[in-house]
Amino acid sequence: TTLSDSSSAARRKLVEHPAKHPVKAQITTTLAFHKNDASGERVESEKAFRSACEPLLIGDDVNGFLSRAKGTIRIGIDTYLRYGSGWIFDRHCSSKLELAKYSPLSASGTVKIPKKLKNIRSVLNIKSRDNRCFLYCLLAKLFPCSERNPDRHTKYVAFEDKIDMGHVKFPVKLTDIKEIEKLNGLSISVFQWYQETEWNECVLPLKHGSGIGTQVDLLYIEDEETAHYMLIKDFNAFMRLRTKHHNTMFYCRKCLHGFVEECKQKEHSMLCRQGINQYPETPSN
Repeated sequence: TTLSDSSSAARRKLVEHPAKHPVKAQITTTLAFHKNDASGERVESEKAFRSACEPLLIGDDVNGFLSRAKGTIRIGIDTYLRYGSGWIFDRHCSSKLELAKYSPLSASGTVKIPKKLKNIRSVLNIKSRDNRCFLYCLLAKLFPCSERNPDRHTKYVAFEDKIDMGHVKFPVKLTDIKEIEKLNGLSISVFQWYQETEWNECVLPLKHGSGIGTQVDLLYIEDEETAHYMLIKDFNAFMRLRTKHHNTMFYCRKCLHGFVEECKQKEHSMLCRQGINQYPETPSN
């Protein structure tokens, strides 16, 4: 009930902002707990549970964000109660919606590539200075280069007329991608490599694919002045290598949850695209 009430309040606020300009949003819920220590004395504590910080673009589904936020917070609470060394829930202290204006740049050329990304073979960085990195990524997916130096844009120039860009101009904005999907029968998912420090980085979904046509996964990175698209050649391999768990896993492109079995991932992804939350079962002992 507390999460539902907080979600309703957040929805009213969120509806105003993505309609005007993109934002990054995160929900934080703080709860109070208590337990008795070894001497029998009551000990109280407050714990904050946070959703992922997600960008919301103009026209994005606010309800989808709220569903994911509630799911993440609920899993955090359940895990804390199961493995929190005896803490018992007392009361809801507060919930807050944190918003920051988000202005993704048009991807237009060369940026400094983080060291970790350079070493991930499942990502292809096509080098060019003509603001067409988005187009070259699509061509590299549809017409992969089997020769040496697949990172050179000249390997794909001959296929440029195979992609209908419609009225979209270079550099390509995130808001332009839906038109390109429709014109070319593509499902283009875009993920952002977000790095707070040298040791702390994460991947955030920026745009979900249409789900119709050939799947293309792009990685979006930016610095202070410009931005750049890179091709994720193998999404599952990319998600595995950015973590410490390198065993075979299959990932949902919407919520980024990983599964050991591909059939489980496909079943989950069908529901996840519809905004239906599923919570992994936690062992009872």
